[in-house]
Amino acid sequence: MSDKLIDIDTLLAQAGNRDNHDQYHSVSTPIYLTSNFRHRDLEDAETFDPHKQYSYSRLSTPTRSVLQKTLADLEGGANAFAVSSGMAAIQLVFSLFKSGDEIITSNDLYGGSFRYFDYLADHYGVKFSKWNGKDYEKLSELVTAKTRAVWLETPSNSTMKIIDIQKVANLIHDANRKKLPANLNLISIPPV
Repeated sequence: MSDKLIDIDTLLAQAGNRDNHDQYHSVSTPIYLTSNFRHRDLEDAETFDPHKQYSYSRLSTPTRSVLQKTLADLEGGANAFAVSSGMAAIQLVFSLFKSGDEIITSNDLYGGSFRYFDYLADHYGVKFSKWNGKDYEKLSELVTAKTRAVWLETPSNSTMKIIDIQKVANLIHDANRKKLPANLNLISIPPV
């Protein structure tokens, strides 16, 4: 996103406009429901660039590209990723970690998250510590040199616990700028 501030209403109303994703030059990006995209010829297939072209809808579509760009613009981020489920989002984030990494999680998460974390601990040697989401001194004590992330939900599933994301980010960045505060939010959306 450029440094120029765009009103949120304008950004939302204009998302995908004038991107010319289709041969008919629609004003708004169409919703692409196709599963596959055709290559013009063999050379097009051989020189395929997944960052500029489309091949299979599970990888990307023009519709998803516009959604991801709009989400990144809304959040002031470099990129955003749209995936099919919360667990897909969790798996995407956890692909950043490796054996021996330590992750601190809040103790009030979706149950499937804990089952997945148990799997990662048993099969890949990722270590998990639980934090109650309230005692920030205790969170400071849990951070070690091997801590790579603090994983939380706010509001949490299922008790709707609210965690101060900025406070967590400041705390762990004071320990090490490379640590990642990660928040999965499936319950509420940012105010528009």
